[in-house]
Amino acid sequence: MRVAVLDLGSNSFHLVVVDVDASGGFVRVCRQKHMLGLGAVVARHGAIPPPHADRAIRTFRSLLAQARVTGADVVLACATAAIRQAANGGALVAAMEAGTGVTIRILSGDDEARLVFGAVVASVPVGDEPVLCLDVGGGSLEVVVGTRHGPDFVASAELGAARLCAELVHHDPPSGRERAAVTERIRTSFRPLVVAAGHLRPTMAVATGGVVRDLARLAAARRTDSVRFLDRLRVSLGDLRRIEAELYDLPAERRARLQGIEPARALVAPVGASMLASALDQWGMDGLVIARWGLREGVLLEHLAGRRSGDDHPSLVA
Repeated sequence: MRVAVLDLGSNSFHLVVVDVDASGGFVRVCRQKHMLGLGAVVARHGAIPPPHADRAIRTFRSLLAQARVTGADVVLACATAAIRQAANGGALVAAMEAGTGVTIRILSGDDEARLVFGAVVASVPVGDEPVLCLDVGGGSLEVVVGTRHGPDFVASAELGAARLCAELVHHDPPSGRERAAVTERIRTSFRPLVVAAGHLRPTMAVATGGVVRDLARLAAARRTDSVRFLDRLRVSLGDLRRIEAELYDLPAERRARLQGIEPARALVAPVGASMLASALDQWGMDGLVIARWGLREGVLLEHLAGRRSGDDHPSLVA
């Protein structure tokens, strides 16, 4: 079976097509990505203005056409924080769906967190000890604490890297006052989550998301000059603090030239580093592990689980 997953995210729209074998294993056969930056747009306007909406529709339909060219038997499409938070998100989804025969699921923050956690558990060794999982997106941050048996605490905060950058950073590089505002917003947003889930006492932190992987590549480059393999790479709190300071001191144009940083994420990379470092600080951890799987793999795993259970129309969320 060939399955296509369309992830309509806050920073970018992704297409992944995989071949699934009889055992449920899968191999990627196609991948495409388009950076749209809807998270920052929604943070500034509260909605998605017509020019951005038109581009989103064109991009979705282009990716869908590519999925069909590959011969995908199943197409799964989901939208995350930017479209979820936009005042006209529902109307945009209806316009994207029109005439395609594809239904786009607008995932809630908790649904998104659970899907990501399922992918993390499948790609990183997680046992009976609680693990803290962080999914840093453009429009939201998903936080899960759980074990291999499933999540025990799930939360989503409007703390995406692009959202914070659009709301609080207006200079390049950010001013000292802007950096302080970002740090304070993150600290005060994290505190209730730490209090609510502190009794679970996670012993390891795992992080995923595009900006997370960029930061991990940069950390790896600083240590070994090798950025080929990120899966299960450990990044220390000290690494993150050094990278955070470096990125805030550089203009975006110079950040974009650093090894590991994708140019389209150069603006948000310092904020992403602040989010990860603050999370580790407040949870009392000295580092985190990078997960190579995230939302797209979580959507696929849930679909396959639904098929195995005999559900002809499995939900994206258990």
